[in-house]
Amino acid sequence: MKQTLPTRASNTIRHFIWSLIRGSFLILLLPACAVVTPNPHATESIRIDQQKLAATPQAEQSYWWFVRVKMTWPEDQEPAWYMDVLLARQVFRPVLLEHALDIEMWRFHRRAAHDNAGHQFSFIFYAKQATADAILSKLADNPLLKSLMAAGKVQALRLYDANKKPDPAIEATSDPNWSLEMQRAWPYYAMGQPIVAQFNRSICCFRAAERRKSPQ
Repeated sequence: MKQTLPTRASNTIRHFIWSLIRGSFLILLLPACAVVTPNPHATESIRIDQQKLAATPQAEQSYWWFVRVKMTWPEDQEPAWYMDVLLARQVFRPVLLEHALDIEMWRFHRRAAHDNAGHQFSFIFYAKQATADAILSKLADNPLLKSLMAAGKVQALRLYDANKKPDPAIEATSDPNWSLEMQRAWPYYAMGQPIVAQFNRSICCFRAAERRKSPQ
């Protein structure tokens, strides 16, 4: 059977999204990404922090949003790095695939230090309020995350920071010590600009095909 143009374009989009996510998985496997230091702090109780934003964003403006998952990390053990890969593939990959057309930029970040943040996996993305609300709602009800918390593997899930309003500046998540040009370029580089460029072309192809598609 002949495949329609919208379906081919849709499959192309999925191919490039998965290539981008797969690249992020490879980065997660590199131990050099993490810092480990002695632990002066006691562990905190398991909880989900889901608080209202400090300011209401404008509907048509995109902002940076953060999802942080803190893993349980006993002092006498190495960080459970496999948890980062598990979260990326089983929790965040489906969200990325579902909202691919609405997330403008995103990246994963992981760290492990014996401080208040501890062993933490972060999903950082740039999108409008409606997209963020949909994503954060899904994550708050994610069955795997809930089971990991019940099993003591995940210590806390933080979906909002009540003390910090969302920032629309592209450079907001970059190192402030860099030049402004570097700060603004970094989010694209971190995401994987060559793949993103092709991905954006695929989106245009898909949307154009949808407009040409005759009504059923």
